Amino acid sequence: FEDLLENAAEHNVDPDPHIRIDVEIETDDDAVRVVVADNGPGIDDEELAVLEEGAETPLRHGSGLGLSLITWGTDIVGGQVEFADADPSGTVVTVRVPIRPKPS
Repeated sequence: FEDLLENAAEHNVDPDPHIRIDVEIETDDDAVRVVVADNGPGIDDEELAVLEEGAETPLRHGSGLGLSLITWGTDIVGGQVEFADADPSGTVVTVRVPIRPKPS
């Protein structure tokens, strides 16, 4: 989540930058849903395509590791990441991860 918030803040060039964080526990699915929305310029389509494909090549790759770390880390724990455009500008990233039982 640190990379997600850092990206939302660092790349926001709006004169009045905003980041909104919503957290919801989905008791019926034993999951936590975290939504981070900003009013920045949005994520480049090429960056999103690389993340959705899940693989990089020497000729096609993202500009940094932050979004890839978010996607990979969430995938490792059995979660999901969704990227959407905010209205009128910015990005909405939804991260949904399962709640793990406490170790005994």
